Amino acid sequence: MPRLPWTAATLLSATLMLALSACAPAGSGDDDDDGPPPSDLVEHYFGDSTASGATDDWVFTSSYLVRRSLFPGESRITEELYNTGDATSYVVDLDVDAAAGTFTLAFADGSYTGAGTLTGPAWAWTSWESLSTAQDGSSVSSTDTLMEDPSLGPRLVVSKLGYTASGDLDWTAGEVFTAIDESEWNERFAALPAPSSR
Repeated sequence: MPRLPWTAATLLSATLMLALSACAPAGSGDDDDDGPPPSDLVEHYFGDSTASGATDDWVFTSSYLVRRSLFPGESRITEELYNTGDATSYVVDLDVDAAAGTFTLAFADGSYTGAGTLTGPAWAWTSWESLSTAQDGSSVSSTDTLMEDPSLGPRLVVSKLGYTASGDLDWTAGEVFTAIDESEWNERFAALPAPSSR
């Protein structure tokens, strides 16, 4: 089974900007030169990811805690994902060009780099797409869409396609993350099994 990158870019990951609507500048989404950028914001999510082989017969499901830290003044987003089964973690740093509606991303461990586009008003995006490439030449295409569930609130629905270095479809994955409050996130985080490092 290939190593799967769980960015809700991925993670652009999680990701998950309805809460920014209240602090985002009005207009088309371009940077607002007449006022300060929106305030920094930390978002918390919990949900499941299910991946399956495109040609091999395997299915793998995991639950994840996701924390997204948004820094509009620095044009930066950091996404942290923690597997609740074994506490494996992934950290993704995103450099955002809000005026252009684009971003670049890099996994902290150097395993993937990529780029993508954003849809919606700046710092309150409603969807985004990215393509990340691993050191071995394999790649992951991700489409992330924010949805408002009448009973559960904001949810991020993610679709990923994994390709081999030669461009053949290798695996597919679907992820659904639901917004939770910080106290619940902290409780779940504290209950994670001891990882090699957090």
